[in-house]
Amino acid sequence: FRYQRYRRNEKEPTIYDTAYYNDDMECLKKRILRTETGTCWSEDPATRSAHVVTNIEVELTDNPDEFRVYSLNTVHRNINEDEEHTMIGHRTDILRRVNGVLKLAKRKIILDQNIFTNKSLNVYL
Repeated sequence: FRYQRYRRNEKEPTIYDTAYYNDDMECLKKRILRTETGTCWSEDPATRSAHVVTNIEVELTDNPDEFRVYSLNTVHRNINEDEEHTMIGHRTDILRRVNGVLKLAKRKIILDQNIFTNKSLNVYL
C-alpha cells in the first residue's frame, strides 16, 4: 500500500513497512490448496473477479536471462449481490528464462489505496 508520510520525514519507506504478504512458493501453494478444500469461508459464495494489466514496460537487466517488467494492475471483485471492490496498483516483476521458458521469479505489488477496505485478500494480484 502507499505509505503516507509528512514531507519533513525524509526516511524512504520500504516495502516491508506496510506489507500484507511476503509469500514464497511454498506459502502460495498452501494458499491455493486451502481454497480447494471447501472450508475457505471467504470464498463462499465464490468471488467473481476481473484483472486488467496495462502500461507494460520491459527493461533488460545485467543478467541476459532476466527481464524487469513494470505494469499497472486493476482487479475488480464482486462478492454476493452487492459487494464490490476495486484494487489498483503498480507491479514490478522479474521474469527469468529457464530452459527456454520465461518464468516469474519475483513480484512486488504496491497498491494505490492508503487503507485496505476489503474484507479479505483472496485474489492473486
